[in-house]
Amino acid sequence: MQPWKMGNRLSRVFRIRGLIFLLIPFFSYAQIPVRTWRTHFNYTDARGVAAVKGQVYCYSVNGFFRFDRVLKRSRSSGWAEGLRSGVISGIFYDQASDRLITAYTDGGIELISTDPEGRIAGVQLLSDLMLSDILTEKLVRGIAGSAGRVYLATSHAVLVVEPEEGYVKEMIRNVGPGGEDMEIGEIRADTDSLYLKSVSGAIRAASLRAGQNILFYGNWHASQNTAVFENKVTPPPGFESSYINDVWKETSGVYWIADGRLGLLSDISGRLESYSPPGLPEAAGTLESAGEDVLFVGSANYIFANDGWEPSGTMPQSPVKTDAYGNEWLITGRALQVRREGRSYLYSISNGLPGGVLSFAIDKNGQVWVGTDNGVAVIPSSSSAVTNPRTPFNPVYGTQRLLIREEVNAVAVDAGNRKWIGTANGLYLFDETGEDKIYYFDNQNSPMPDQRVRSVVAEERSGEIFIQTSTGVVSYRSDAVRSAEALNAILIFPNPVRAGSGDVVTIDGLEMNTEVKISDLGGTVVYSGISQGGRAVWDRRISGGSEAPPGIYLVVCRSGSTVKTGRFAIRP
Repeated sequence: MQPWKMGNRLSRVFRIRGLIFLLIPFFSYAQIPVRTWRTHFNYTDARGVAAVKGQVYCYSVNGFFRFDRVLKRSRSSGWAEGLRSGVISGIFYDQASDRLITAYTDGGIELISTDPEGRIAGVQLLSDLMLSDILTEKLVRGIAGSAGRVYLATSHAVLVVEPEEGYVKEMIRNVGPGGEDMEIGEIRADTDSLYLKSVSGAIRAASLRAGQNILFYGNWHASQNTAVFENKVTPPPGFESSYINDVWKETSGVYWIADGRLGLLSDISGRLESYSPPGLPEAAGTLESAGEDVLFVGSANYIFANDGWEPSGTMPQSPVKTDAYGNEWLITGRALQVRREGRSYLYSISNGLPGGVLSFAIDKNGQVWVGTDNGVAVIPSSSSAVTNPRTPFNPVYGTQRLLIREEVNAVAVDAGNRKWIGTANGLYLFDETGEDKIYYFDNQNSPMPDQRVRSVVAEERSGEIFIQTSTGVVSYRSDAVRSAEALNAILIFPNPVRAGSGDVVTIDGLEMNTEVKISDLGGTVVYSGISQGGRAVWDRRISGGSEAPPGIYLVVCRSGSTVKTGRFAIRP
């Protein structure tokens, strides 16, 4: 497969002549289980495509997905299937070793084995480039394969990978005239030779025949074989788009096109259609709060509703936040201003804050949590916040000030008054005082594409926490939702729950601080806890850490003098 003007963008024109083009979604969002993740990447800016048996894999500006030929539907791929989190910069299927190779912008390389249908069966990470001190440029600019070996070109080196054996065999550098360094723009391979094209257009080639040392610059020579870099596959007749990034044509004549505006296109059904899964319509923008809603602001505004992103005229919430006393708070430069009735007061590093202000949130107790470039501070508010300002204090976690020396870019308060804090090094969840760390997430233990958090928005109705990093948006359905006004009815889900599924049991419809007990039919209490806002969650673990056995379980919820009961089943 040869790339079609990989990464090139010509004039912004899109036309179809003699073809009917349909945009058809092949699956939709659905509400996710509690304590699970989902991604909100853009899949319409498709960058590359690779066919692997019964699957067609495609990567986009910040997403990765596959189309199943049998099921005729697409689904996102990634962290949940064992791949690492991150942004993919190239993919290549090596038939000789039956491996799908993915290269990431940070230098990570994965060798993916697949089952007979082409679905992901195993993943091996090669971290040589990612961890290299010699190769500072980590972006893979092209991938080629020949005779069971795969060649990945960075700007100044080529990594030779043995995909079946699973290791980087060697590294090719300085193959310009006289052993000079050359900046590589593209790479190609055929059965006999390996070709490198510099950014200036000069081509160097070396023989791949047995016994030839391609590490020695003397075995590289100038080449006039420009044809090897020409596109061997063109789009179907009548299709024109200046956003085409990759084209592949099957022996059956079916086309697969990675288009930068319309996603993965194919005429597999007899007419050209889009097979990209739903996601954020744009990759560039900011995640914002809009009252009770979650908003993504790009060239247009998109609201998260009905478990999907929809165009909306909704505007983001004002940067000015009002507390329960009527005080208005806003960031001014590197300081935090509070104002009331024409008067104001400025909090800064000179009067109590640990650093320059980057973010803030007002919690359910009226305290103002301030994120700075040197950790977190809390300002108690009052009706006299301007005339008699309180001195900020620093919460203590362990033996240190909370997140000291951390760049705190985002603070959000969930329905349980817990604090979700986004930093340059990941996402934290602390209890309402900041003294107890509940979770820490980064791109190693979550689908966050990188660990630099830019924005966090807590949606209290579902408990979903939306996180924007430098390269994408993900969300996590937490165990805290808005408290019910009164304990009238409870909802238990999933019910029944399957043993061994990993699903948690969730009880919704509770008041804040509702006492919840779960027992088996013999009266043994297997869970006792307090709700986070209007929700309580049981991980189905009993004493000793083992999973609760199948059976019927009783739920008792008490808030003041009100008691509500329910039951659920764990089935084998």
